[in-house]
Amino acid sequence: MKEKNEMDTRIENQMLSEIHHFAPYLPYGVEVYDPDAKGNRKTFTLDADALSIMDFRGFEKYRLVLKPINLLLKNLRIYVLENEINGKMSDKINEWVDYIIIANWVDYAISISRRNNIADRNNIADIILFAPYPVIKWALKNHYDIYNLIPNELAVEKGGEL
Repeated sequence: MKEKNEMDTRIENQMLSEIHHFAPYLPYGVEVYDPDAKGNRKTFTLDADALSIMDFRGFEKYRLVLKPINLLLKNLRIYVLENEINGKMSDKINEWVDYIIIANWVDYAISISRRNNIADRNNIADIILFAPYPVIKWALKNHYDIYNLIPNELAVEKGGEL
């Protein structure tokens, strides 16, 4: 008989995952936790190509492995600063436009959060609701929980207990 760890037990007693929880992250390949996996390999990478050949039986037990939303502003700011200091931007105009939009939004979001003393996950998630598309795309590509899946136990925190 298989011993269940704490995460496996919690997954049995909570909401079930649905494909729409996974869909926004699929173009970027996302780590997924499988509580029924044997051995040390409890996670796998899921992308649009893998999804097309995947067996959907038991799909609802899987959980995305995502970074918590409260790290998003800090890491976006690091991304902006690294690009300004190192000149890492490409020659593609659309990437420059995305970068400028992200840089401006980060400054705006940081000023709003400081002015309103916003530090908790829910308030930061509210700020994300009004983010421009390049910010959302960056957050999805870098696997941030912008849909509040972790608090609803539909995703597990990257670096947390699996």
